[in-house]
Amino acid sequence: MLAAILVHVIDDHRLFREALLHAVQAAPGVRAGFAAGSVREFTSLVRSAGLGDSGTSPARTASVVLVSLRQPPSVVAEAVAVVTAMGFRALLISDACGRMELLAAWAAGCRGCVDGGAGLAELRRAIRQVSAGLRYLSRPTEADDRPPPTVDPLSNREREVLALVASGERDRDIADRLSVSVHTIRAHLDHIRRKTGHRRRAELTRFAVESGIVLHRKRDLT
Repeated sequence: MLAAILVHVIDDHRLFREALLHAVQAAPGVRAGFAAGSVREFTSLVRSAGLGDSGTSPARTASVVLVSLRQPPSVVAEAVAVVTAMGFRALLISDACGRMELLAAWAAGCRGCVDGGAGLAELRRAIRQVSAGLRYLSRPTEADDRPPPTVDPLSNREREVLALVASGERDRDIADRLSVSVHTIRAHLDHIRRKTGHRRRAELTRFAVESGIVLHRKRDLT
């Protein structure tokens, strides 16, 4: 018998997060995890419970964290980045999964997005797919401008390089700071441009700011 999927919830409204967790755990093959009001609280709960000791722990890699925060895209992206860095699979729930919010979340490592108006059947389907290592994106509405679900997330090193670009550093400065060659930095930038669709440094800087990548370097959410 397959192990039940452990599902956690991060939602800044207590009633909603508890209701969401209760609804999700009613599905076969799913069991409830933590219900946290912020990514900081979630991190604390994970550490206190000793839920795996690394980001590669099976207790984390097959678990799904539902991220449902009524915050700007940059803040949501920061939360997704922390959850992903801990080894969990993040699934965004949002009433406003527009292009910028979704791009920001995808760049942070989000595995899927479910529209806030979706039903429980769709949410449970998304949880199963994300837990299995697949991606999920709610069917876009007419005139919706979402990116395709095949957009690759930025790696931790790519996020670091992008943050330094956004802070005004030159390729040589970034290479010296990260103790790698300029060729390596330019290779990272090629990957970042391909993944984000932005070519110029000004565009990359704007994307970094709107995605919360610059802010993520300045805040300690864990």
